[in-house]
Amino acid sequence: PPSRRVRRWIHGRCATCWMRCSRAPFRPTMCTDGQRSFNYRVSSWNGGLAGVKRVVPIIVGPTAVGKTDLAVALAEHWPLTVVSADSRQIYRNLDIGTAKPSRKVRQHVPHVGLDVIDPGERYSAGRFAVDAVTWLAGIGRARQPVVVGGTGFYIKALVDGLFLEP
Repeated sequence: PPSRRVRRWIHGRCATCWMRCSRAPFRPTMCTDGQRSFNYRVSSWNGGLAGVKRVVPIIVGPTAVGKTDLAVALAEHWPLTVVSADSRQIYRNLDIGTAKPSRKVRQHVPHVGLDVIDPGERYSAGRFAVDAVTWLAGIGRARQPVVVGGTGFYIKALVDGLFLEP
């Protein structure tokens, strides 16, 4: 069948798309550079971003690489609202160890998802996903929401949901 076609490999790259597709040493594999469909219905317990009707950019990366600084620089050109996807910035009064943006920066660029709960309270990726969808829906059409953070599990919960319902 066409889905099991053997691809040629040139210098470790797939000859079909010229990308570094996966290649198992025991059998040839297919090209993995196909367009993915992002309009499928998500059947998870929280639905992910299925209810959001606009494109939401996500800036993600490791600690201290300048994700928030990038969002603030972008806000100089476009009206943005930052949705924080950081598992520590969600807590009140933990300003120093979490590198939260200053009050001056937050007055210039609106942020949501900061100082939501007190230290000692439980907060999960599932709760973040539900809260973030609410925050995204509450951002007006005049502003572009941008999800910024380094907690990959929070972002996965927001985008894909966590698990399928039984």
